[in-house]
Amino acid sequence: VAYYPLDANGLDQSGNGENGILRNVTSTSNRLFQDGKALYFNGTNSTVDIPNISNLNLAGNFTISVYIMYAPLSINSIHCIFSQGKNN
Repeated sequence: VAYYPLDANGLDQSGNGENGILRNVTSTSNRLFQDGKALYFNGTNSTVDIPNISNLNLAGNFTISVYIMYAPLSINSIHCIFSQGKNN
């Protein structure tokens, strides 16, 4: 349905045009040290917002695959890799 390599942008590379909107992220190197091939999330207010589109209705079974480098920020912090719905 969608493919987001997050290589310095939030573009859907599947060809379906379900592009994400980057908020407070910085382009960085990936695990292979390739510049501009990953995104740095600040742990506070960085997100990739994907518009609510019917093709991305995740009501049934689905798979999400991510590769992350986690750096603990605070024992009282909540960290989320994925969420569905509007977050105000």
